[in-house]
Amino acid sequence: MIVKLKGDNVVMATESTLIKEYCLANEGGVFDISYIAPKVFPNISNDNIRQVCRRLTKNGLLKHISKGFYLIGESELSDEERLTNYFLYEGKVRVGMFTGESLFYELGLIDKKPEIITMRSSKVNKEERIGNIIVEKARTPYASGDLKTYELSILMELLLNEHLANYSNLTKYTELRDSLADSYSDKAAALLCGDFHRMAYIKLAFFLNDMDISNQAEKIGVEGPWNLLI
Repeated sequence: MIVKLKGDNVVMATESTLIKEYCLANEGGVFDISYIAPKVFPNISNDNIRQVCRRLTKNGLLKHISKGFYLIGESELSDEERLTNYFLYEGKVRVGMFTGESLFYELGLIDKKPEIITMRSSKVNKEERIGNIIVEKARTPYASGDLKTYELSILMELLLNEHLANYSNLTKYTELRDSLADSYSDKAAALLCGDFHRMAYIKLAFFLNDMDISNQAEKIGVEGPWNLLI
């Protein structure tokens, strides 16, 4: 039997094939319409993508988990692990991090896993809540090497949330915090201004001064980073 398609039907069939092929090539991943659409399917309207996703959900290739978010196919990982990995990485490149209690749990500084997982990721343009996962927009380009913005972000989270550490883990907390002191540079601190408020920089400045590390952290937090980024 030969089915002849004309006009919009041909276009829709082609679009459906492209999206299905993408899903088959990325089984185990996450299909985030707002993130994927402009990067992978710039010539397909969001309405058409949603229509295709609804059909792929019915045949089991996609699993709808929240508005605009789907899990692709099957995976040995839990739904939560698949989502957190998605927001943490783009391939092998880090684009996100845990925050608050979630970070302290990942670092072994608190013993009980928090019910709500909090993260920061450049893959979202606004705060997203998907089940028990809350993701805020990250404005920091995470990097290691000479410019350790990721390590410095961890240090600032540790300084802001010292009260979260279990008493039995205070020694581990102190050792980890102090080991991250060398991640500081004024340029890295300037790049973090979109993600941390003034108090975080004041705490950072006090810590660095106690460690005899030259810094302009308080100035960056109070006056802004722009003169250091030129």
